Amino acid sequence: MKYSFLLILFLLSSKCFSQEKISKNNVYFEKGIAYNSLNDKMFTGIAQDKNKQEHIRFEGVYENGMLIKTLLYYNINSKQIVSDETFFNPENKLKIQHIRYSSDGKKYWVTKFDRNEKKVEFSAYENGIMISQEKYLNGKKNGMWFCLNEDGSKCEMEYKLGKKIKDCQ
Repeated sequence: MKYSFLLILFLLSSKCFSQEKISKNNVYFEKGIAYNSLNDKMFTGIAQDKNKQEHIRFEGVYENGMLIKTLLYYNINSKQIVSDETFFNPENKLKIQHIRYSSDGKKYWVTKFDRNEKKVEFSAYENGIMISQEKYLNGKKNGMWFCLNEDGSKCEMEYKLGKKIKDCQ
């Protein structure tokens, strides 16, 4: 049993690390499907855009020709740090989550989307600590909203379809 688990773990990790990496210029699209122009096969792997110094500026992660994630990078003192990470629903190609990172690599904010790419949740962070969280329904404020005040005290409000029904306590 122990060896079966290790074998499965090895196979999963090798798939993650063995993804093909090519230039984004070697990816072409037909009917919304990404293909590798080097072999004309549906693309699974990472398409990269690099600057003149060969620092990665952008990566698109594809699985069976469908975009599942993009990464934008900061290039600070030759160090590459992810600035934005966006996840996509491969069925409809719409965003499902967007994460922004600060230049020190910590989460700055996270936005989550529904199947129609409407914002359903937004969370802000400071030094890795969530300082606010907002929820939405059909583009309107809805549910419990939370924030930390400058003095560290917690504030919660409640909205129902855009109308405040409970003020900060």
